[in-house]
Amino acid sequence: MKRIRIIVYIGTMLVLGTSLAAVAHIQQPAITISTSKVTVQQGSQIQIHVVLSNQTEEFFSVFKSVGGARGELYYTVKVLAPNGKGASLTSYGKSIEQRGIMIISRIRKTVIPGESIEEDIDVSCMFEMSTPGKYQIQVSRPNPLKPSSDLESNVLNLTIQ
Repeated sequence: MKRIRIIVYIGTMLVLGTSLAAVAHIQQPAITISTSKVTVQQGSQIQIHVVLSNQTEEFFSVFKSVGGARGELYYTVKVLAPNGKGASLTSYGKSIEQRGIMIISRIRKTVIPGESIEEDIDVSCMFEMSTPGKYQIQVSRPNPLKPSSDLESNVLNLTIQ
């Protein structure tokens, strides 16, 4: 009888431990990107909308641009060109990558559980995207709850005609 109790106890702890580990893995901030058009004409402005959601039970703070118009200052943006290589940066994009443009207004925003912050990024100002074809865009930023790791967004597929 004692042996059955021990086996049941161990089985219960294994199931609970697995469930808790799964919950702990799921609960982290998340980044989602989107755009109003997935097909654009060559030379058009390409703007993406970035949402950082707090899907945890903890508060965290992040810097964001005033008005949400310069999200590229707080996110790392990656663009794959139709040839599968990274798209070339514009001079503005190079300044952002080197953190040369930092004289801006910004605010520190506390994000409570269940809340989101939103920013916009003009990708066409940062990258040369003049060649027609399919591009892939993804953004990342340090995890505010674990700065040694990055959060990555979904991959946005965009076609330039």
